[in-house]
Amino acid sequence: MPLSATSGRRPSGPDPDTCYTQSLARDLVDSSIVLAEDWDQLDDRKRETVNACRNEEELLQSLVGFGLLNAYQASRLRAGKRFGLVLGNYRVLDRIGAGGMGVIYLAEHILMRKRVAIKTLSLTPEQGEGLV
Repeated sequence: MPLSATSGRRPSGPDPDTCYTQSLARDLVDSSIVLAEDWDQLDDRKRETVNACRNEEELLQSLVGFGLLNAYQASRLRAGKRFGLVLGNYRVLDRIGAGGMGVIYLAEHILMRKRVAIKTLSLTPEQGEGLV
């Protein structure tokens, strides 16, 4: 944040970097990539640590460190690939296999917290023509 030209101090008000990361953290909770139940159970010190993050990498490291995300989820978010981390009522935890017909993921039901395997089928362009 730039220093104030007149006083040599930083201007007062919210830090735009922490506002961005707080907004990103809230978005991850709202989209169920981070479960609201887990966020609500964070103690105040840990929540303050997350809210004080100044960039996306620091935020992801904190969320992984506190067990709100795992390494697979964080790597997908770093790559800008949020799509597919939530499939219906399931959040994807890891990729556990792939073959000629699709990909198999380890997922967890958002409410029941039950772990399941989900197979997604790969579509060729010809197969997907009527789906758009």
